[in-house]
Amino acid sequence: MNTPGISTQQPSAGPPAPPPVPRVIPAPGTRLEQLLAQKQAAEDAVAAAKERLALITDGIKAEVYALGGGAKVVDVAGSAQWAGLRLRWHDGSWYVPAETLRSRYPGVWNELQKQQKGSWQLHPLGGGQ
Repeated sequence: MNTPGISTQQPSAGPPAPPPVPRVIPAPGTRLEQLLAQKQAAEDAVAAAKERLALITDGIKAEVYALGGGAKVVDVAGSAQWAGLRLRWHDGSWYVPAETLRSRYPGVWNELQKQQKGSWQLHPLGGGQ
């Protein structure tokens, strides 16, 4: 006899849970703690330098384009302080969005897909961990 609202079926076990991810806590004064602190300082300096370089580069492009009379290729002479540069207009690159290719032409995707070589990567932990 089945009672309403009560299941007599056993839940499926499903796939086993993945093993827990090991967590390393850097001890004070260790090389790892020093490297982590240096990494953050270096990342901040790189971000500031990239922003400054982008502003400088955009300024150079604007100045050279204006002085070059709208030409699609303009050379800037070098000097003892800097290397010569060439400003050149590039039409946008062509690409095929992977998601579009995968969904519309799965046979082509399956035939031509290639996986790049793996590597170790560092990522920030989410949730302030």
